[in-house]
Amino acid sequence: MALGAMFGYLLVWSGTMWVPILAHFANNTMGVLGYYLIDKGVLSKDVEEWGTGPEQFPLVLLSLITTGLLLFLIYRNGSVNTKMPMNQTDSPAPRID
Repeated sequence: MALGAMFGYLLVWSGTMWVPILAHFANNTMGVLGYYLIDKGVLSKDVEEWGTGPEQFPLVLLSLITTGLLLFLIYRNGSVNTKMPMNQTDSPAPRID
């Protein structure tokens, strides 16, 4: 759910579908690559437990801060003044009322 919300915010903040499409592609690529490397024995299966232990809290916190900073930079440098239209009334398609 959180990932879907992030993709939605990326769409609203950037004003283009390409930003969330590329983010979704990157997310899926990392997942597929991870499972492939685990299957080939390059990565240990223990990598799936990353971030679940209390000793890894600083890395999880760093990840959350980095993600928040990147989302803030996208929001600040994106098309903040350009809002996505909620309803286009000047569409050439006929209206069905």
